Amino acid sequence: MKIEDEFFGYLRKAVRSERDRKLVAYYYGFDQAVLPTLDEVGQEFGITGERVRQVLRKFREKAPSKKVKPEKPKSRFSKYEKKIREKVTIHSFPSLVQVNEFLDRSTFLSFEEVVEHLLKENLLDKNVNLICVINLIHE
Repeated sequence: MKIEDEFFGYLRKAVRSERDRKLVAYYYGFDQAVLPTLDEVGQEFGITGERVRQVLRKFREKAPSKKVKPEKPKSRFSKYEKKIREKVTIHSFPSLVQVNEFLDRSTFLSFEEVVEHLLKENLLDKNVNLICVINLIHE
């Protein structure tokens, strides 16, 4: 299954509001080339950055995940990041696991080589920006 199919399938199940689904997809970089900040997403959708954070939190809390032992938080932001990582991991999306394993095995690849491999393995669609995938893995 392709990453975007998995992501949007999960998104349809996890988020009721069409506007919120668009917001989450926009945040992760689908529909654009540059990854926006919370405030930029808020401006695009006419809401505050805080409201964007709340929508994303709801999305992440509903993701299936394997429990990961959290590290001790170092700051207020780390505490928030810990909560996210407890709920959503790379294992929430099996296709991302495949991508991550491929990237771990590879010593040095150009951007084009990564895209070519993901297209060949049917994990990525031509119209999806690789930055979206990296953002989901990094999350």
